[in-house]
Amino acid sequence: MKKLPAVIIFTAIIASCFKLDFSFVGDNHFNFITVASVLAGLLFTSLSMMMGFLNNEIMRIFERADLLKDVYSRMILSINLDIFFIIFSLINIVLFEQVISDKVIMNLVYAIELAIIVYSLYVTLLVVNDIKVIVNSIHIDNKNKVETEDANQVLDNIITKYKDR
Repeated sequence: MKKLPAVIIFTAIIASCFKLDFSFVGDNHFNFITVASVLAGLLFTSLSMMMGFLNNEIMRIFERADLLKDVYSRMILSINLDIFFIIFSLINIVLFEQVISDKVIMNLVYAIELAIIVYSLYVTLLVVNDIKVIVNSIHIDNKNKVETEDANQVLDNIITKYKDR
């Protein structure tokens, strides 16, 4: 959430300097809320999946290297952004759109809302990339274990045949 204020300020500057129209956000609140809800659900599922992998040797290596801390931090950040976005959108629907009649201010509110969901999508993509690296590492580790077990089985068969002679 450290970068969120900078993203919001940047969005406000861009919106005011270029006179961009963000009114489409007002027509799509519930679509954006649905996207944020799905992303939060995906991240909660990924977090649960990560907890299931903790017994894996590769995960212990990632943990010792302090890499999982970054992954967990990004996951929690993205979940928090999604929840914050949903709350902000609901406040926007219930309060801001009812009270604020100035189109310039509402355009700025819509720009901020859009910036939050775009930033959330960005962080979610980083999390998906992190999870991809972890899953690929686990896959490679499991594949190596299977190959080692297969090699051991072949050697056992050869030794058994040799002993039987």
